[in-house]
Amino acid sequence: MTETKNSRSKTRAIAKRDPGTAKLRNDQALLMVTASEGDANMLYAVSFFVPDPFIFFQHRKIKFVVMSDLEIDRAKKQADVDRVLSLSAYQRRLRKLGKAPAGMIDILDLLFRERGIRALIVPANFSALLTDQLRAKGYSVQIKRDPFGRSARPKTASKSRRSPSRYGWRGSAWKPVSACSSAPGPSATVIFI
Repeated sequence: MTETKNSRSKTRAIAKRDPGTAKLRNDQALLMVTASEGDANMLYAVSFFVPDPFIFFQHRKIKFVVMSDLEIDRAKKQADVDRVLSLSAYQRRLRKLGKAPAGMIDILDLLFRERGIRALIVPANFSALLTDQLRAKGYSVQIKRDPFGRSARPKTASKSRRSPSRYGWRGSAWKPVSACSSAPGPSATVIFI
């Protein structure tokens, strides 16, 4: 199985910056299965744009993603997670166990059994089908309203983005509008990103 392991100090830093995760029991995990490109909760959790749905879960203050072969290398470099797991490795393991074809529920079941997870907290927009399938497999599934996986607090420096209204094109470089010699006039071209 392909995993990246970061230092214990990074895991401790994550726990300090996100006190909401300290409330999870050892058999509990936060779970999302969606594309980060269209879901603010997933994008906040991984800080990584992916157009296709993937698995994210957080267990014992460690963030995991399960990625396809197409996205796994990019996830290892860019995603703000502690471990990146290979979807194809889990599919191969399930085939060896006689579960072919391996569905999403089978992959989730294997992931959670390996880690002793029996209770899940999912966002309000989580798939009703997956919720029913997880409950049928014996998992306790609790639905949490937004904001999911974070408390309603100001963004940290690493999560904050430049405000488009404060940046514009001046001369040969992007500069804060306040740093420009004069306010944009009718002849000036200002492009906001």
